[in-house]
Amino acid sequence: MLGRGTSFVIAGNIVVNLARIVSTVALTRLLTAEDFGVVGIVSSILYIAVMLSDVGFQAYVVRHDEGEQASFLDEVWTLRLIRGAVIAAAIALLSAPLAHLFGKPALQLVFAVSGAYLALDAFTSLAFATAARSGMIRRLTLLDVIPHLLSIPLSIALAYRWRSYWAIIAAMFFVAALKIFLSYAMFPDAGRRWRLSGERARDLWAFGRYIAGSSIIQILLSQIDKVVLARLFPLSQFGLYSLATNLAQVPAQVTGNYSSRILYPLFARTQRDGPARISDVYYGSGRPLRLLYMLAAGGFIACAPLIIELLYDDRYLGAVPYLQLLAIVALFSLPVSIASDALIAVGGVRHFLRLNLVRVAWLGIAGPGLYAWHGPIGFVVAVVSMQAVGQFYCWWALGQARILRPIKEFAFLLTAALGYVAGSTINAVGTGLVS
Repeated sequence: MLGRGTSFVIAGNIVVNLARIVSTVALTRLLTAEDFGVVGIVSSILYIAVMLSDVGFQAYVVRHDEGEQASFLDEVWTLRLIRGAVIAAAIALLSAPLAHLFGKPALQLVFAVSGAYLALDAFTSLAFATAARSGMIRRLTLLDVIPHLLSIPLSIALAYRWRSYWAIIAAMFFVAALKIFLSYAMFPDAGRRWRLSGERARDLWAFGRYIAGSSIIQILLSQIDKVVLARLFPLSQFGLYSLATNLAQVPAQVTGNYSSRILYPLFARTQRDGPARISDVYYGSGRPLRLLYMLAAGGFIACAPLIIELLYDDRYLGAVPYLQLLAIVALFSLPVSIASDALIAVGGVRHFLRLNLVRVAWLGIAGPGLYAWHGPIGFVVAVVSMQAVGQFYCWWALGQARILRPIKEFAFLLTAALGYVAGSTINAVGTGLVS
């Protein structure tokens, strides 16, 4: 069951990310770097809004003893719907100050319109949590894949006609609307109704208060580079950085749902039924995939220049130095994600908060110094290095939980080093052929 679920999750993520790459390659021929800069800022605003209001809906449903009861799910769905409406209204009201904060006052309208995406998305069912709990991984994967595949021709057609970033924004709304329909049509008993419960809200907050606090820190950790650089860079330069960021996230996105949908439920079940086995489960579950990921991540770092040359025309070569740095983040993304989920399953969400506190402390120390040393690119180095610091914390925390096995962790790092060596060879040969 684990292997079959893993295959669906990884295959689905590969399809979605290939679709995104194909779409981006086509759109770069129709749009400008400035357009991608606008979309990059919009994406950051939406992410920040979601994280500011994050209380761990999925983790709450997966872990809760009543997670399969209709009344419980109605109450959680209602609270999530309220959250979506509130943050959408907040973005619309704050669109003018946000535009001035980023130094781009002309973008007020697109900020206000984009906020409605979050209100629309809140109408989806809770299938993202209930399907993960019950092991309906195949349908859950299709819920991710189908809207993204269908949005590609739409975004390209709109970009061809409009020649504007509004084509991407419109496609984003299309994906949200289609996911609403599919989230109810594809899953049994997915229909929800309004059921407001103050008691449920208090219980959810009691569960998710550490996640909420950690999510605020997560905003700083994951978006500070975009907020700072969107202010400092012209839209064209920030567009190059956004393209590099999107590419750098591909390895983590390919496995992005793997830990939360496959491993976290397994870790939680093991902790409930046989906690003495948690270390065996942690290192035994999905080990081939984790080794393959580390091999690919190492190669991805080395091949960054070749990737840019193959995908984009000469207008976008300025993205190369950014991708070379940001690709390092991918190396630690999956290990840190898996470790975080294991620690949450074993000891609660406070570990997630502590992990992010460690990373924000590092950013506070390294960020100003590296920025003073080498300007914006130095600041990016500080942001990238936070993932390595997070990995060190996870090792320490896993050791405290008696899960850590240093030899197995060394094997993962050695695999990444081998991937880098192989990637360096591929990059040298490939750039020679392209040139």
